[in-house]
Amino acid sequence: MGDADLSIRPARPEHQAALLALALRLTEGLPAWRDRDRWAAAAQSWVRAWAARDPAHDGDQAVYVAIDAAGRCAGFVDVAARRHFTGDEEACVGELVVAAEAEGKGVGTLLMRTAEDWARQRGLSLIGLDASAPNARARRL
Repeated sequence: MGDADLSIRPARPEHQAALLALALRLTEGLPAWRDRDRWAAAAQSWVRAWAARDPAHDGDQAVYVAIDAAGRCAGFVDVAARRHFTGDEEACVGELVVAAEAEGKGVGTLLMRTAEDWARQRGLSLIGLDASAPNARARRL
């Protein structure tokens, strides 16, 4: 799967089912002291809240999906503007999820580039990616 096999587009409510399924990947690699069911419920709750939002009032947040050549959702990214505790305004990628079958094929990189473009368009020169310690692939990205 290369760049030509993917299209990145703003997520829409009709992507909700795919995002709910992909959000479960956020439970992978959790430390034993984390409650996996609670984590999964929180991730899916976030997707439901996103799908119910009013896009007209969401200028400080965006969700993008990667759609493969077969029309399947290969991943998604959530990016938002925030004020860091230092006072700097920056972009933050809270969720970056790639479907298991699409891992290692550039999906995460393309989604991250899209988040970076979103930040640049808003004049934000800093971007952070929240990734758990066991997620070495995301931390390298």
